[in-house]
Amino acid sequence: MATGVAEDAIGMIEADVREQIRRSGVDPLVEVGPTRQLVAAAVADYDVRSARTGLPRIQDLDAACKTVLDLVAGYGPLQPYLDDPEVEEIWINGPAKIGQEFLCRGRMHRITDRSGRVRASATIR
Repeated sequence: MATGVAEDAIGMIEADVREQIRRSGVDPLVEVGPTRQLVAAAVADYDVRSARTGLPRIQDLDAACKTVLDLVAGYGPLQPYLDDPEVEEIWINGPAKIGQEFLCRGRMHRITDRSGRVRASATIR
């Protein structure tokens, strides 16, 4: 998600899904189907609540589902790069530099912001 508002919304949904996972005892790494259902339900619930209240709105619900699923059952913001068959390498240079750079289509691309956090989305095409 590119904006702070969208990141806030994703953060709220992620917290809700993680709480549901704890309560239900679902293992998100093993039980992918039930985890997807929890994520889809949480995103749908958030969408309804945000329409009725002052919560930040999400424009693309499918992208929100994918982002939250990546956060709770994948490698977070690195997951899209791991899923992309065009990404050749991701270097992990230490705990503060995870995903600092990767080689894609013969060029180097930074995927962290200035604070060193991995961006949730980076334009690489």
